[in-house]
Order: sequence, then C-alpha cells, then structure tokens
Amino acid sequence: MTRTRPFAIALVAILALGTASLAHAQKDTTHPYTGAVTGTITALDAAAKTLTVKGANDDGGVFTVNADTQVMNDAKAIKFGALKKGWGVVVNWDYASVESKSKVAKLIEVTDAP
Repeated sequence: MTRTRPFAIALVAILALGTASLAHAQKDTTHPYTGAVTGTITALDAAAKTLTVKGANDDGGVFTVNADTQVMNDAKAIKFGALKKGWGVVVNWDYASVESKSKVAKLIEVTDAP
C-alpha cells in the first residue's frame, strides 16, 4: 500500500501536466503554412513587387515581396531590383492569409546567377 500511493500520485501528476500543455496550445491562423521552393526566376515585376519562380517539380508560383523580404546573393544582401530572369533561387515563403493563399517571400537566396 505504501509503494502504490506515491506511484499513483506521480502518475496523476504526469497525466495532468501532459493534458495541461495540450489545453493551452493555440493554432497559428495568421500563417498556417510555410514552404520553400528551389527553381528559376521566370518573371519579375518591380512595380507589383512580385517574382515568379518555376520549380523543378512544377512547383513554385508567384511570390510577393515586401519590406521584410531578405534577398541574398552568397553572404551579401542585395536589392530585389538586382534579381534577373533566369537566375536560380531558393524562396522561403508563407501565406499572407488563410483566405488569400497568396505567397509572401520571406527570404530569396540566389543559387545560380549566370
């Protein structure tokens, strides 16, 4: 009897802590999905601040660039306007909102600049 009581108390405490963490978990509805694509720049629109990338697996798409987007060539930060059609890039992105499904580029890394 004396050994089972501390075990039971410990078991109840572990279960309570486990379920407490689940009760406070919240789903991030502002950025529910992020992704990355590796591909080639097929179009740039400086006025609309968009870039279109065609990935190797027919993934990619149109990405919006904003003030928070970082553009890197090797270890050097460059301007969005320095990108060129035909360059290879990796784009890390997330959705602007759940409803719009528009992709916002967070980081654009040049992988191949002929």
